[in-house]
Amino acid sequence: MKNLSIYLFLIFFTLQTPSQADDIRDFQIEGISIGDSLLDYFSKELIEKEKRKRSPYKNNDFFIASFGSKNFNSDIYNAVRFHLRRDDKTYKIYHVAGIIDYQKEDFKKCVAEKNDIANELVKLFGAEKKKKGN
Repeated sequence: MKNLSIYLFLIFFTLQTPSQADDIRDFQIEGISIGDSLLDYFSKELIEKEKRKRSPYKNNDFFIASFGSKNFNSDIYNAVRFHLRRDDKTYKIYHVAGIIDYQKEDFKKCVAEKNDIANELVKLFGAEKKKKGN
């Protein structure tokens, strides 16, 4: 059955970190934060293996590495995804996302979860930072 995925950028902040943070690096997904080196969590060989061939970036300066349950164990997420600079040998993380898969029949649960997360982000960052999404 086709899975519906939610790509969650910096979710569950209030469950994992204090609700007020001085810096984006204070927010974590499974203990991993923007600015960290992905080499602290995964081997260079595994990062290169999980590197996506296509980049969503027009200039191709960044790449995406995704890790599913076979390489990453989490009670919350089915997978994690990172955006890194191609020419950076330190593998500094510029974007981190947690992914939760929902089955088609759980669509309402998926939407409710998305709305809860959006409301938490508005509390943290204010409504002026909110953009309408899909």
